[in-house]
Amino acid sequence: RSNVIAASNLAGFYYVGTEFIVKNEAGGPNGRYIVEKNLEQAAYYFKLAASSQPPYGPALYSYGYMLLHGETGELSREERLALAEQYYRQAARLQFHHAVSGLGDLALLRTEDFLNRKEETVEAVTVQLAAAAGYYARAEKLGSFWGPIRMAQFLDEEKYAPYRKQALIKAGLSGEWTAREKWKAAVEMGNVFAMEQLALLDLRLGEYDEAREMLKRASDMNYPNASLHLALVFFSSGGQTPDTRAFYHYLEKAAHEGSARASVELGRLALEQSRRIETAESVMALSAQAEHWFEK
Repeated sequence: RSNVIAASNLAGFYYVGTEFIVKNEAGGPNGRYIVEKNLEQAAYYFKLAASSQPPYGPALYSYGYMLLHGETGELSREERLALAEQYYRQAARLQFHHAVSGLGDLALLRTEDFLNRKEETVEAVTVQLAAAAGYYARAEKLGSFWGPIRMAQFLDEEKYAPYRKQALIKAGLSGEWTAREKWKAAVEMGNVFAMEQLALLDLRLGEYDEAREMLKRASDMNYPNASLHLALVFFSSGGQTPDTRAFYHYLEKAAHEGSARASVELGRLALEQSRRIETAESVMALSAQAEHWFEK
């Protein structure tokens, strides 16, 4: 069993690309090790782990996810979706909650196929939307943050509006839910993406204090988009509560956490400042600062 988990973990390292710094005082391996991103190797090891007996839910889900998103090689779309469903269903039978949410995503993909081909019937679309909603509700009960996140997006999607009420009834989910309630449910599970999305929704509703607190919470958990929005929406010169020091603090925090947009914005600001400075030394310093942020 440990070899199965090791194969699944190795697949994860290949999927995202990973760097390790190993310090072994007992005389073992030491140094810096890099696993380059390699989707072919990731697919190989996820599939290997997924084929174990007894089945390993996380690997089943992960290989299904790669199939769904076209990351496993030369397969037609129909083949990929059929195989993804097989792997998701196996993982769902093991109560792996993200796979249950993934089955909802597959139902939405089929809905999109109907709508894009303009061959939909109300019944066909309603059936698929009901399936999606049912899977998302089940995933939430199993503890998957993707359940309420995807349900919130489903409730907020305008093109589903003509079918949504009947779909929810068909799924046995006739409660008057709102997207905000579902974002809050995902926030309660500690999901930083949901925190950001709830804050953006509150901004649209004019609930600025709640939005700022939610972005601050996500920023404290090192989520770069939250730090970026705090800087631009609240602390910039045209923001809700202008504060130059806080603006640069959160913008730099976002850049260090990996936000390309924050780095570009810092580079742009440094260039603008260099054009307003007359001393050559200051211009050079600001230009170097701009170059640093652009490279980052």
